[in-house]
Amino acid sequence: MEFQTLFRRDEALLALPERALTLDQLSLHLTGISDPEAVLQLDLQCRNRDLTYRHLAGFDQALGALKVNGILSGEDSQAVQRLAKAAPGLAVGYDPCGQSGQIAHAQNGDWQRFVDESLLAMSQAGTIYLALELPSRAAHQGFELIRAFQHDGRLVDCFTLQGDEPDAAGIARNLIELGADQITTDDPAGLYRQFQMRKTWQN
Repeated sequence: MEFQTLFRRDEALLALPERALTLDQLSLHLTGISDPEAVLQLDLQCRNRDLTYRHLAGFDQALGALKVNGILSGEDSQAVQRLAKAAPGLAVGYDPCGQSGQIAHAQNGDWQRFVDESLLAMSQAGTIYLALELPSRAAHQGFELIRAFQHDGRLVDCFTLQGDEPDAAGIARNLIELGADQITTDDPAGLYRQFQMRKTWQN
């Protein structure tokens, strides 16, 4: 397979000696991790039309023990639901912010419709993934976006906060104050350093 000829890369995008892992290889690699709070997010990038019977048939077996601590999410609700159906018990999430989602309602300021239709698109989603600028924009228009999803029993993850973004710590704090359950960042160490610097300034 072409994928198995690829190598992993470091933060400088330099090739590492380790090859990229397939899902079943990753499952085997992570076997034995016992932290019950550890979660592996599987971000589905393909569209529903790209999923074949072969993908569906092998998904549950490839997940192996990761299913207990995994969550499958993506922008294409139909694709996520089809793949999740092939692995009963796997948690699912939904990102309504892509062009195939309900983002047009948010862009028009129709926040309640954005919430309602997002929940309708994938009613079994336990986590909703929101582009990190949306909660603040909604708040400025008098709508508590995160609370609206939480009122329906969903967790809300805001993505993706760059660790080296100016005032990343301030953005994170604002999202926390707005009620975010989780914040996705590509640089947790950098974000932590910003919080430490802010703490030093305040002292």
